[in-house]
Amino acid sequence: MSFSIEQVIGARVAQLRRERGMTQVEFGQALEPYTGTVWSRQNLGSAESGRRGWTANDMIAVAMVLDATIADLLTPTPEMSGDLRTTGGATVTAPELAMRTARPLALPAADAADVTRDAENLYIKVKAIMNVIQNNSRE
Repeated sequence: MSFSIEQVIGARVAQLRRERGMTQVEFGQALEPYTGTVWSRQNLGSAESGRRGWTANDMIAVAMVLDATIADLLTPTPEMSGDLRTTGGATVTAPELAMRTARPLALPAADAADVTRDAENLYIKVKAIMNVIQNNSRE
């Protein structure tokens, strides 16, 4: 089975929002400083279900409100086993996606604690992706 990028991002946004204890209304209001508008519950519902596209600005706003990374938003949920389907119809496998979202960014030097925390978080994400791949190969 394959999923669109809109479905992957939407599912991750819903998952992260719930993990942070936010309702759709609270989340929609928290987006306003970044998007210039309050997102309605209906608009957010469409986005979380993958029926609405995501702009780069939307993703930055969501990442800021949820204290997440863009890579977090592009990581399929555990329930999503399969490949990513692009709007052009091409597929991207979970390992390919992991490689593209795990590239280091050129950032100012950080202290050792930040680097260690980031490395640990990356390890957890890669391990989760590998579990999805292993589960897919068993099917």
